[in-house]
Amino acid sequence: MSGLGYYHAPFRGWYSLPYNHYDPQRQGYFQGGQWAAAPHLSITNLSEPMMTPGQTAPYSRTGVARSGFGSSSRSFSSIHS
Repeated sequence: MSGLGYYHAPFRGWYSLPYNHYDPQRQGYFQGGQWAAAPHLSITNLSEPMMTPGQTAPYSRTGVARSGFGSSSRSFSSIHS
C-alpha cells in the first residue's frame, strides 16, 4: 500500500518516513515531521511485550495470543455453525 505513510504515535500524526528513521547524510533521526540529533524516546516506543525464550509474537504480558481484527467474527461463526 504505497502512499499511506507512517504513523508516529507520540506525535499523533502521519509522516512520509518511519518514526526515528536515521539518515546518515543528515546525521539525524526523523520524528514528528522534523529531524533531530538523537532518536525520540517516549513511553510509546520504550515499552514492549515481555517474551519468554522461544515465544513468538503476538503475545501480551499474560501470554494470551492476540490475532488482531477479525478474530471475534471467526470465533462467533465457529460457535454458531
